Amino acid sequence: MSTIEQCTRDSVRPIPDALACDDPGDETVVVTRRGLVRIALVASEAAMRFQRDGVRQDPVAWMLAPRRLLAGRAPIDACLELSECERALMLHSLGIGLDADRAAFDRALMPMRKAVFEEAA
Repeated sequence: MSTIEQCTRDSVRPIPDALACDDPGDETVVVTRRGLVRIALVASEAAMRFQRDGVRQDPVAWMLAPRRLLAGRAPIDACLELSECERALMLHSLGIGLDADRAAFDRALMPMRKAVFEEAA
């Protein structure tokens, strides 16, 4: 079973074949351009981190699988929101695993998160 097939099996939502033709029955997702950029940013950060750290997981599979850090949502959905995007970026920037307990993560890293992202704004 491929990694993508595994994610499809484990996901709450079915994951369509990205290389198949669009279908009238495909789910429509309304998203802002800013939301798309957040997804691209997290996907890029995940891929760079996996390459840098020698993580032997497919970064696309990481983006499609539910994560405790993101309240059980897949990064591709959750990271449309700013706070979830920040959580995912912190996880990969610090290289602290592929998932984390949300409450523990926030307790430990909330002060750093605020300093990093509020300073950048």
